[in-house]
Amino acid sequence: MRNAAGGMRNTEGGWWGSLPMLRLVRSTHAAIPAQRRRPAFTLLELTLVLALAVILVALAWPSLERPLSTHRLRIAADTVRGLWTSTRVDAMDSGEVLMFRYAPGSNRYRIERQQADDGSSSTTSGSGSSGSGASAGTTNGGDPLPSRVARLPREATLPEGISFASSDVTATDQQTDPTQQLPSTIDGTTKTDNNWSQPILFYIDGTCSNARLVLKNDRDFSIEIALRGLTGVTTVSEVSKGEPAGKKG
Repeated sequence: MRNAAGGMRNTEGGWWGSLPMLRLVRSTHAAIPAQRRRPAFTLLELTLVLALAVILVALAWPSLERPLSTHRLRIAADTVRGLWTSTRVDAMDSGEVLMFRYAPGSNRYRIERQQADDGSSSTTSGSGSSGSGASAGTTNGGDPLPSRVARLPREATLPEGISFASSDVTATDQQTDPTQQLPSTIDGTTKTDNNWSQPILFYIDGTCSNARLVLKNDRDFSIEIALRGLTGVTTVSEVSKGEPAGKKG
């Protein structure tokens, strides 16, 4: 609307007050209370929250560390059990005697082929009978060795904080003493080398040494792995404090 001078009528709120949309936006903006505008956290508040979180974690850590460490011990035992199973199968597939040894007091272990004194591969069975030695890289039948056997010896480690504590290796009634079957050298390492344990032997007929092996962690928890020579069945005990029940006394 225009006034008598031909100009725009100056209604309440100015000439734009007659526009409904602009009037609605202005009234909505004015209705927001200042109390709803929340300020950000201060540096002091953030520091206090972080300090409280660190204290809570430090208090809870001792109760969390034990199940974590025993879990690593079970994983290491399952690793050894899997190694024994695969090594037994490889011995049957390749027609060669394979050995598992470890470094006492450490987490190092190795799997290797048993070599005769003349450098040929050993093909002794669990009953003590032996066949002709195979040339390097082939089985007795002249076929190529399985890839895992051809790459032996192989050395690896268990998880950090786990070590080989002790073992008890014996022959079955059908086997000869495993220490008497060892040549003077095994892959360049003498059989009297104190850096490695007495070997656990896996024969071409599927039998192996009777063995009991104890693993320990840095919190003095232990677990025992048992290998039955005639069947190759491996069992793992429960985690216990100190020596396993089967080793005490």
